Amino acid sequence: MAPVTHLLLSWTVSVAAFNSRRNRMLVSLSGIAPDLDGLGIVADAITGKTAWYSQYHHVLGHNLLAAFTISLLCAWIAKTNKTCVWFASFLCFHLHIFCDVLGSKGPDGFQWPIQYAYPMMTEFTLVWSGQWALNAWQNQMLTALLIVLSCYIGITKRICCFEVFSTRMNITVFNLYDKYIRR
Repeated sequence: MAPVTHLLLSWTVSVAAFNSRRNRMLVSLSGIAPDLDGLGIVADAITGKTAWYSQYHHVLGHNLLAAFTISLLCAWIAKTNKTCVWFASFLCFHLHIFCDVLGSKGPDGFQWPIQYAYPMMTEFTLVWSGQWALNAWQNQMLTALLIVLSCYIGITKRICCFEVFSTRMNITVFNLYDKYIRR
C-alpha cells in the first residue's frame, strides 16, 4: 500500500490510544518505518547502476527484527506510557506488513514477498496469492475511508495527521479550516 495509507492507518490507531502528541507521532512513524527500506530507489535513480530498491524493499525493514527494533526505539524515545507505546508501535508496524501482503502487487504483476524472518531465515516469506495491485480499488477505498475518518477526528479533536511532522502544520490546517469552512 502507499505510504500515505500506512500513515493514516497508524495515525488513527495512535489517536485512539494516546493523548500525547509525542506518543502519537512515535506510533504513527512506526507504521511507515518499514518503508525506509524502499529508499534504495533514490540511489537507484541517481546512479542508474544499483538495484537496491528491488533487492531490499520488503526485506530490510519488513521483518520481525525491524519490528522489535523500531518498537524499542519508539518506547525509548517516549516520555510516558513506554510499554503502551511499544505495543502500539509493534501493532502499527505489523498493520503495515499485513496491508502490504494484502495490496502491494506491482503493475507488472509482481507480488512483493515479505521476508519476515530476515536475516535469520531468508527462505521464509509472507505472500498471498490474492494480493491486489497497489492502485486497486481496495487500496483506494481504504485510503478514502481513512481520509474520512481522519477528517472526523480532526473536526472533533482538532488534530490532524500533519501533527506527526509539525505542530505548526496542525495549527495552520485548523486556521484554514476555521477561516474557510467552519465559519
